[in-house]
Amino acid sequence: MITTLLLALVFILYIGYITYRFGVLVSVSESWYKLEPLRTSFLFTLFYWSLSILMLFQTNETTAWFFASGTGLAFVGAATMFRWAGAHTRKVHDLGAGVGITCAFIGLGVEYTNWIPMAVFIAIGTILSSFKVNNRIWWIEIVAFCCVISGLLYRFV
Repeated sequence: MITTLLLALVFILYIGYITYRFGVLVSVSESWYKLEPLRTSFLFTLFYWSLSILMLFQTNETTAWFFASGTGLAFVGAATMFRWAGAHTRKVHDLGAGVGITCAFIGLGVEYTNWIPMAVFIAIGTILSSFKVNNRIWWIEIVAFCCVISGLLYRFV
């Protein structure tokens, strides 16, 4: 339970700081570019690597879904300069994000028989994608993280 609470705390602190400092961005990954001129871009990597490590502890040791999720998130934290570094870095960054979130949802369903967070994410993501929403990617990422974190916290209720 402690690691799940830490996961939620890390998420809230980083997103809260970024939103307070810069407002809602195009995406969470865009925060690296906002932090770079301040010489604090390491906070982005620290954020994703913290989530990655904490995700590794979410498993009940029967499958590797949360391990795969943590690995994907680690790649997001490592492939930071996805706009400047070239196509390869962009592919690693995007693939890591996709693996990180998809495997977390599958882990919730398979290990904890809780498919509700994935259903909620798909529903809200579809709504956000169907309408013109400012900073749509940001909001889809926030909804994804909130659904995963709430799904992980729900198992302790």
